[in-house]
Amino acid sequence: MNARADVLQLVVGHVYEAKRPTVVGLFDRFINDRQILWVGLTEVQYDSPTVRPGWHYPKISAEAFRNWAARDVTHLMPRNEWRHAPEDARAGTRLGGEA
Repeated sequence: MNARADVLQLVVGHVYEAKRPTVVGLFDRFINDRQILWVGLTEVQYDSPTVRPGWHYPKISAEAFRNWAARDVTHLMPRNEWRHAPEDARAGTRLGGEA
């Protein structure tokens, strides 16, 4: 088997779910997905519901992003929104996930 085929492909504009998805936010509760804004040779810059308004978008190593991400969930995303957490979920609650 080709080892590169198993590596999660990082694509600008795509949204990825955490291996251990968590609920974030107090009033509007979302899942802590990340959308890639920029991919460099070794770094990734992303947006997420965890990024506070007015703050810089975080940059992390591509390896760290792959270690955090479980799968590409772009096809599950509502148009122009983040995925909402279940109604009864509180901030900090871990959801099912793939881990």
